[in-house]
Amino acid sequence: MAKMIELQKLTPKAYDGKFGRIVMNRPQDEPLADNENLVYWSKVVDLEKEMDHYVSLLIEKKRPIELVTMERHVKSQEYFIPTEGECVMFFAPGKNPDDPDEHPDPNEIVCFMMQCDGMLGYVIDRGTWHYPAFPLTETAGQMIIMRHNLEHDDVELRNLPEPVTVNV
Repeated sequence: MAKMIELQKLTPKAYDGKFGRIVMNRPQDEPLADNENLVYWSKVVDLEKEMDHYVSLLIEKKRPIELVTMERHVKSQEYFIPTEGECVMFFAPGKNPDDPDEHPDPNEIVCFMMQCDGMLGYVIDRGTWHYPAFPLTETAGQMIIMRHNLEHDDVELRNLPEPVTVNV
C-alpha cells in the first residue's frame, strides 16, 4: 500500500528556499529597462557560471501516480520550463548534497500541481530530491536547462521504503 500525501498548489511561498525557486512571468525585481517599447529583466535565471549548460526537452508519459524512486543532482541546479500538459511532481529537500549516503526523507516529500499560472518555470536546487513528473494529461513536457553531461555523471537514484501517491 502506498503512503498518501496531500497535493499542493505550486507557489513561491511553498517552493522557494526549500527546493529551489519559482520564476514568475513578472519578476519582483526592478527591470533593467522599462520604456514605451519594452520591459526587460536581465538574468531572470542565473545558473552556476562556472559550468557549461544546454537545453534539453523532456516529455513524460501518463502513468499511475506512484512514486517509488527519487533522484538528485549533487553538482548543479536544473531549470525547468513547462511546455505542455498538466502534471504533478514530487520533491523532498536535500540535507547535504555532499553526503553520498543521503536518502530522501519520506516524511518530507511534497507533491505540487504543475501549471503555468503566471510561472515561467522553476529552478531545482543542487541536492533537492525529485523525479520526472506524473502527467494528468496524456503527456506533459518541459524544456530543461541543465549542466553539460548532468544526465551522465550527476544522477543519484534512491528507492523509497514504500511507494508515495497523491489524490488528484
